[in-house]
Amino acid sequence: GRVVLGPAGWRDQSPALASLGRVRSSASGFVLETWPDGHDYLTGYARTRGRPLFESLGWVVLVRMDADVAFAPVADLRRQIWLVSGALALAFLI
Repeated sequence: GRVVLGPAGWRDQSPALASLGRVRSSASGFVLETWPDGHDYLTGYARTRGRPLFESLGWVVLVRMDADVAFAPVADLRRQIWLVSGALALAFLI
């Protein structure tokens, strides 16, 4: 439950995040959540797995990306779809 590798201000901290609770109940996934710094991040999470020759360390891995950056390609695609749809509608009206 403590940060081992990450930003200096987060090391040895135990952040209260929804993704930590989710990773304990399932193997992996992702969630859009607000972190304690007040920003929204797309957070991916996974639990380490052991192998037949050695046991898992039981670590949890969280990876985050700013939500605006993560969803920028989606916003661009949405804008292109609206522009093409508008152009086609205008062409059919003419």
